[in-house]
Amino acid sequence: MFSLITMSILFGCNEQSPVAGGILIDDSTYVTVLTSDSVPFLKNSTVFNTKPSASYLNSLFIGSSKGFQASVLARFGNIPDSLAGAEILSATLRLQPERYVFGDSVANRLAFSVYSVNKLWAPDATIDTVSQNGFIDSKSIANYDGIIPLKDTMLSISIDIEKSCISQWFTTKSNTKSDSLIYGIALIPTMNSTVIRAFVRNTISSPAKSPVLLQVLYKKSGSQTVDSVLLISAYDGCFVKSPVQNDGSIVLDCASGQVSELGFNLSAVPKKVSIHGAVLTLQVNTSQCITGNRPKDTVITANFVDSSTANILREYYAVSSSTSTEYTFSVLNSVIEGILRRGTNGILKILPFVDRDRNRVDRLVFYGPNDPDPTKRPKLKIVYSNRPKP
Repeated sequence: MFSLITMSILFGCNEQSPVAGGILIDDSTYVTVLTSDSVPFLKNSTVFNTKPSASYLNSLFIGSSKGFQASVLARFGNIPDSLAGAEILSATLRLQPERYVFGDSVANRLAFSVYSVNKLWAPDATIDTVSQNGFIDSKSIANYDGIIPLKDTMLSISIDIEKSCISQWFTTKSNTKSDSLIYGIALIPTMNSTVIRAFVRNTISSPAKSPVLLQVLYKKSGSQTVDSVLLISAYDGCFVKSPVQNDGSIVLDCASGQVSELGFNLSAVPKKVSIHGAVLTLQVNTSQCITGNRPKDTVITANFVDSSTANILREYYAVSSSTSTEYTFSVLNSVIEGILRRGTNGILKILPFVDRDRNRVDRLVFYGPNDPDPTKRPKLKIVYSNRPKP
């Protein structure tokens, strides 16, 4: 048996409704307030991965920490077709770091290996693409293991690439004259890494500022003159893999696409009622959150999903402050109405705010509806009244 709180709302027509987003109610109308403290509105939370494409993120993340792994693909587009047989003196990969760091920023150790890519890939590739057998070569062509200091002005890092890889590219391009071949590299983190670092992505056209560059020094056959060519990344993409957390929590991972669904059961709400307010509050489990050095994201998103078609019907936003552990969706009236029109069960998909999701690897964790501590569970309040009889 659950308790119902029935109130007579007594206010004039010029006063505000007591629930955010509510409408003014006639002073003779009786409303009922139901809360998840007394009614099991929220059933469970389910974590799943949306697997973003290589083109989703605004930055290139490289490294591993706390079970998170970030890899990069880069494809070079200006391979010359006249350098077959040239003596390659050196090949140096240059990357431009940003100030974002995720993981153990005290040790601040970034470690990864560079491999040749064996298969074609497109901007809509997902992490499953990189995981294919034979996608990258089995032997690395370069390794990096070092510390990138966090400074106001970040200097680029340089990595020596195995010269035979460049020779093969030049020979292939000379023989085929084709720009559609691979000419690509993969940057894969190693176990020594304690951080994931962000690097500038190729979103600008100036070669001097291009974030992924490969400088090659060479001598043509029979010549003593040392020349150079700057290979520029025509396209680069990033994939982040995060550890699965299936303990009933509401988990939101930026970058990796791991989000949560919150299940509703509104069988306790009568049919054909007027919904005057619906507020959902989530409480952060700070002990399980993992964040980088960017400010806390104070906005998260929710999508109401049509249970019969799996279509997203509407988007909602919850806000918090930089010091609060609560995020509140203050106006979910239409979610409740939408569920009741279709039955009694519904799903709200909880995910990071999309624009900020693209530039960090943070994990935000909220207590789930079945947490052992009832005071930490999500709180849903519904205010409704019976519709007047005709």
